[in-house]
Amino acid sequence: MRLSQAEILVIKNVIGKLSPSYELYLHGSRLSDELKGGDIDLFIVLPDDVYNDLQTKKHYLESELSINLNEQKIDITLISQSNISSNDFFRKSEKMRC
Repeated sequence: MRLSQAEILVIKNVIGKLSPSYELYLHGSRLSDELKGGDIDLFIVLPDDVYNDLQTKKHYLESELSINLNEQKIDITLISQSNISSNDFFRKSEKMRC
């Protein structure tokens, strides 16, 4: 996983301001230690009630993360807890310790 502990802490802090309850998964090129560069692709699994509220704040969340990570490109996919089993692409991700 190509994220520093400092980057992980920033991600957790920003997301934690919007929801105390979430699961965080990394996917894409940042899973491979052999690759270079690339944006940070995240899946955020949220309780259904929080998911509905954060859907409208997704762009704020991406912007806030990008600013706090030195203008790093961030791609976020929000997933509700009730839809977690229906997302096959999600299964190729790696859970980050929250």
